[in-house]
Amino acid sequence: MHCEAQGILLQTLIHDYFEIVGKIDDTKSRLKNKMTEIGFENASYVDGPPSPRIVRFVAPDCAEELEEQNETIKAIEDIEDKIDEVNFLHNVINLTVHGQGETLDRIEQYAEEGASQLEKGVKKTAKAARQKKYCRILKIALFIVLAPLLNIAHATGHNGCAQSTIIGHNQECNVKCASGYELNSQDWALPAKCKVLDGVDPYWTFSGKYGSGESNKVAEFGCCLKHSLKVGHTLKAWNLNRNFGTPYAEADANFALFNMFVKNNSKWSTAATNGYSFLLVFPNILPADVTVKTFARLEVTDVYRDPRSAKTLVRLNSKPGFESFPLDSKIALMFALESAPGGTNIKDYADNNAISVKFYHERHPCFCAGNTDLCSYLVPPPTKFASFNIQVFGTTKYGKTEVKDQIVQILNRYDIATTQEIRDSSETAFPSLVGDINAVNDIYDWWTGARQGTTSSKEQVGFIWDRNDFSKVDGYDFDDSSTLWFERPPTVLVLERVSVNYEQFQTQKLGIISGHLKPVTGVSDMVTEDEINHLQDVYNDLLVKHPDINDVLIVGDFNADCNYVANPESLTLYTEPSNDWLIPFEADTTVSPTDCAYDHIVLYGNIRNNVVSSGVFDYQTYYDTDQIFYNGDPITDLISDHFPVEFEFF
Repeated sequence: MHCEAQGILLQTLIHDYFEIVGKIDDTKSRLKNKMTEIGFENASYVDGPPSPRIVRFVAPDCAEELEEQNETIKAIEDIEDKIDEVNFLHNVINLTVHGQGETLDRIEQYAEEGASQLEKGVKKTAKAARQKKYCRILKIALFIVLAPLLNIAHATGHNGCAQSTIIGHNQECNVKCASGYELNSQDWALPAKCKVLDGVDPYWTFSGKYGSGESNKVAEFGCCLKHSLKVGHTLKAWNLNRNFGTPYAEADANFALFNMFVKNNSKWSTAATNGYSFLLVFPNILPADVTVKTFARLEVTDVYRDPRSAKTLVRLNSKPGFESFPLDSKIALMFALESAPGGTNIKDYADNNAISVKFYHERHPCFCAGNTDLCSYLVPPPTKFASFNIQVFGTTKYGKTEVKDQIVQILNRYDIATTQEIRDSSETAFPSLVGDINAVNDIYDWWTGARQGTTSSKEQVGFIWDRNDFSKVDGYDFDDSSTLWFERPPTVLVLERVSVNYEQFQTQKLGIISGHLKPVTGVSDMVTEDEINHLQDVYNDLLVKHPDINDVLIVGDFNADCNYVANPESLTLYTEPSNDWLIPFEADTTVSPTDCAYDHIVLYGNIRNNVVSSGVFDYQTYYDTDQIFYNGDPITDLISDHFPVEFEFF
């Protein structure tokens, strides 16, 4: 097309724009008349960008009609909220009028779509809730008329920038979520740059107050399912009317009970048939001493204090037995805030903070509906580690399918695990075991040290780790050739955290010293004690090799109890002030009837301060392995004579 054709088209669009404005003015008048008919005689408007807004009205003084009027008030205020959403419309229409046919075809396409939406909207002007459609049409028209040089930014997903050919490498755009989703920040769009390197696998990079990263590493830019219905907030007029002028049913300094009216309005929502949920949005970071309480119908399933948006998001799910919430039915949403005596003044907080509520017609496990990956990204679960002596593990044990399958299930519990007492001259059993573990969940890399021992019985130490979270930096067997401190010198692995949300963790680089120490009985024989104490030398050697490591684990089967170590608390490794022993000597790490703490986890460095939990994993009880059989025998003792020892950390 030529410039003349472009001008004609733009004149048409401008004409359509002013026609739309006129229709909205007409809709305003009809809406006001309709409100007057239903009893709101003082309805008024304030005109201003980006849309007209209903300001306030006075309800008739009829007590018997209070509940019906509250519903109407809530409906009108919902209209206000929906119109307000237009303020967040940064939906870009990326049109550059340079005379190219492709670009003008897009203008014509958007004009046709706008005209189609306008035609539909004209037929529905009798209903106030449909104001939102006119505002959006108006917004599109304004973009077409006033912003012809903006970029199209409808791209979503990992390869979004490839979906529009006019977006190039390093070009900035706003990336919006797919239909039915919204950014977890509840903003309209996310500023991002398109990266097209060699034309292969384009992706978005983004940064800002809601985090940073790459689209092919972070699920859907943090998009969450939109709510089914916006209930409102605690300071809304309809809620205040229901609670006789207060946002709560009752409150004092340490407790506030909220009782909100919820109607699953068929005009905007969806029926719930298999459970439902609510999202409470607090306008600030909820103080640490404040807890959210629920009652018979709902339970708290997630609380996220978001440092990026300075809000707190609380997910409430319906309990089992509360599955249905039909359209146009009503329930009372009840929850409470509570603080300890002398803590946050709950009544003051409730009086001065509007708590918004959104309804979802399905249950969701975390604050971000439909995107648990984002919850794990922002609030990751702790890393789970285990040390496990799997007792003479070789091709024979691997060939016992029921036994091997149970070991697979045990090791699949962990992000990092080390195993001792691999005895396999063919060195095939452990790689095969890892293959079976990955057949369940293909996330693990592995490495083994050399086969070691001064006798014909050689052993290896093995490691597995989640490759999505960690990468191997170094691995070696401690060089004991000049000192001969150990029967089987410990094996050392150094891992570095590489997960996309690595910044959320305190432990970034981790050294692991794993070994099976020589058990020698006798009160006067100090062989076992000496091997344990020399583990400090292995630690010192590791720091020489990797001086940047702050966090180190010394783990394994120390045989540090019962007949092998008479007084374990006198070990110099135990009395060393710079470490912590997680497994107490009162614990029992053995499967047999003996009561001995042979297996241990010793921590050095900052990791000592971010332990979440620790203990002995009793697989016998957890999996009821006495009821699983191999050739007629329970597999409990066939798995190992040791239980794994484990801990969690950030």
